[in-house]
Amino acid sequence: MSIERFYNFYTPICDCCEKELPAEESFQDAVDAKRRAGWKSRKDDRGQWEDICPDCLREERAGQ
Repeated sequence: MSIERFYNFYTPICDCCEKELPAEESFQDAVDAKRRAGWKSRKDDRGQWEDICPDCLREERAGQ
């Protein structure tokens, strides 16, 4: 999921829980918004980018 485009808006979506941030008018604005919100981007086992919200990051760390 990561950043999805809906018409002319870009919405960051967590790849774990599907939480959404408010839609932005450009892809770069969406990237900036997820960074401000504390989201992390990383590559998964297949080399695809995924975006993870802070709540899911905390759960991952607690489970390790």
